[in-house]
Amino acid sequence: MPVYAEPSDLTNAPDNAISQIRLASSLVDDATLTAFYTVDAEGMPINEDIRARFKAAVVAQVSYWAELGINPALGVAGITSERVATSKSIAGASISYESGERSSLEKSNALTVLGPEAIAVLGYLVRGPVIVRG
Repeated sequence: MPVYAEPSDLTNAPDNAISQIRLASSLVDDATLTAFYTVDAEGMPINEDIRARFKAAVVAQVSYWAELGINPALGVAGITSERVATSKSIAGASISYESGERSSLEKSNALTVLGPEAIAVLGYLVRGPVIVRG
C-alpha cells in the first residue's frame, strides 16, 4: 500500500505519526477508488498534482484527528466521550449537558471517513463516476 506523506510533512507530528499516516493513506486510497491516474511501480501517482493532493489530504486527515483528539491507531478505544453543553443560562447559572454518546459516535465515524479538508483537497478525485465496461 502506498504511503503518501512522511512525519516531516506534519506540523505537529504525533508520537505514532507513521501509523497515522498509513491509516490516512488507506482512507485516501478508499476515497479515490474510482479515480483514474497512472502510478509507478510502488503505486504512487506519477502526476505531480495528484501526488501533491494525496499528500495534502493525508496531512489534513492527521491534523483532523489531532483536532478531534482521536488516536486512530487505537480504534474506538482511542476515543474519549465528552459531555456536550446543550443549553446555558447566565442569570440562573444553569448548564444542561447531553451524554457524550453523540460526540463519541461522530468521533468514531472520523476513524473511517476523510475529514472535510481532506475531501476538499482531493476534489474531483473523490467525485469521479464509476465506469463499467464490458
